[in-house]
Amino acid sequence: MIADLPDALQAHSAGQYWGLTPESLLLYNNATITESDEAWADLRRYYDITVYVTNHSVDWETYTDALGKIVEEWFTPTTRRLAQHATTATAKQFVLGAAYEEEGGVMRLLRTAQEYDEDAEDETAVVLSRRDAQSIASQQDINILRTLGVLRATMEGLQFDRKIIRRVHGSRNLTTSEACWAILARLCEAHNISRVETAVPRLLESFGVTPVENGPTNIQGSLPVYAGDSRVSDFVDELFDEESQVVFEELANTFTGRAKRLRRTTGLSRPEAPVESPEWPITDRAAAVCAVASQHSCPVAVEWLLDVELDTDKFELHRRLSDAGFDVSLEEELLRFEESYTGPTAPDAVSAYEAYVESEHDRAIGIATTARQLSEALDGAWTDQRTDLLAAGASRLDETTTAPIEFIFSMFDPMYHADEYEIEGYVGESPHLADEIERIREWRTNQPHDAVSFADKVREICAQPLEEESVPPRLRVMTPWMNFSIKEYTALFQRLLANDVQIQLLIRLPDPDDWSKIKKNFLTRIGDTRGNLELRTYTRYKRFKDHTQLRKHKRDEIDNEGDAFVSETGVHAKLFVAGDANDGAVLAGSANLMENSFYYNPEAGIHTRHPEVIQTAIDYFDLIWEVAKPDAIDESVFTGKTNFEFYPKVYRP
Repeated sequence: MIADLPDALQAHSAGQYWGLTPESLLLYNNATITESDEAWADLRRYYDITVYVTNHSVDWETYTDALGKIVEEWFTPTTRRLAQHATTATAKQFVLGAAYEEEGGVMRLLRTAQEYDEDAEDETAVVLSRRDAQSIASQQDINILRTLGVLRATMEGLQFDRKIIRRVHGSRNLTTSEACWAILARLCEAHNISRVETAVPRLLESFGVTPVENGPTNIQGSLPVYAGDSRVSDFVDELFDEESQVVFEELANTFTGRAKRLRRTTGLSRPEAPVESPEWPITDRAAAVCAVASQHSCPVAVEWLLDVELDTDKFELHRRLSDAGFDVSLEEELLRFEESYTGPTAPDAVSAYEAYVESEHDRAIGIATTARQLSEALDGAWTDQRTDLLAAGASRLDETTTAPIEFIFSMFDPMYHADEYEIEGYVGESPHLADEIERIREWRTNQPHDAVSFADKVREICAQPLEEESVPPRLRVMTPWMNFSIKEYTALFQRLLANDVQIQLLIRLPDPDDWSKIKKNFLTRIGDTRGNLELRTYTRYKRFKDHTQLRKHKRDEIDNEGDAFVSETGVHAKLFVAGDANDGAVLAGSANLMENSFYYNPEAGIHTRHPEVIQTAIDYFDLIWEVAKPDAIDESVFTGKTNFEFYPKVYRP
């Protein structure tokens, strides 16, 4: 049984293991089998893609160790070699097929699902109750199957992907020849090789397997399941032996030569005058074809003659004709007449022969092409597989919202202050300030492409629910401080509220003076909120049950510690979240929603539209929002037009 996998692999998503996909297992197997630096680099690229998509990383060694445990448990030596022919289209069923053949809870779950599927009288979903599943497998086994995409949790229980279950177990009712046929057919299918029905019988013969007259119609099973049949072990070993490519190449050369020889038998357009023939020692049908071929100086395909002359072989046939007086030679699979002879009339025989030659020529070309393609596929299968699997990993980027991360900054802004007073007046006679301004101007002139000011980015994020139709109408703002610079956002917030955008504003616990400024400079200017603005404060000092106790403590502390207690009270994070994880944005940094933070102080932050980061930010905001519920400010307080004194309670019993 697979050793316990690290908790770190499950931390990003409950019930699943990070990075454990059919593609990752195959890439790991690819790297360990080939032992190439390129293969390990490709696995690392897949790991990096997974980090990028999930925004969660696991230590590289922890990750590869986990992959190794699963591969070691499920992939036998034969399966590990067969794995080079698993593509993105068959990766899932290949990996699950490997598990299906090995001991453990995953195998028991797969086989139980197979039994349920076979017993079902209709096409209803295959569902195991959680109790039944847990009685035959561990939670880890269940989680692995969820991660590999064959199992999902539903209200009814654990539902299996019926299509994959059927493809995994294949058919154990196949004969040995049919199982070998199915393996070769799956290899051809994996490498987009056509003419399977034509080529597979000859390919099987080249490996000492007697082919059946008609190949199996069900070849959709998993390669590890077919290879797990002990009856085909010798064939599989020979197929993946180092000499197998030589076998394929020799077969390709053989049938290429046969096609060329057959082509030489089809030039029946320039007859020569025949001489008097000896008596033909063969049937009239065979003699008619030989005579016409001799008149056209074309060789005759021996195999067709032997189908007519059933009681002989090619050497006996040649001896009969020579003894009867015909000048004839046997060249490989062809009979060549040196003279032009007359013969019996049998038009149907000639047309049947020509159809045979054309058909056999095409068949020979098909077998040669398939053998050569398989030889080339075996030669480059590992490399091709890595390319295929990496492409599948990269395609995951198309399935999620991704965006570059931007660095958000603030510093003294000469342009913002230029209209208010001259920079020279600010600098005065200080060379240090003059140097500061010059260096700031230089940085802004060559500002990196991924750097955006807080003033610009906060305005952009706050406006997103209004300006982008796809962004859900919700804006979450966490800012300890606000001052008169909030006036710049009054019109924007008015538009948001008027268009039914829900705004959640979480601020620090203000003192009376701060509350008056917030109300005067922001709340009273907004006007009718239409019920779309929620305002809460938050304090971490819960031992003060109400404002009276806090004010009393404040007075007691003034003489000894100054007025620092209240200024340290409450939320400290600065966070702006627009929309939701599927379509939104998040900005986190050090800047408050105030002029100093935007245009004076050095501030720094990060902005992204990565869905995983947004969801985490939302979860964090909502947690603080909920615990701040006792400090919620009733809308009637901040929408009233009178400027009465208000101070929110710290705690409400």
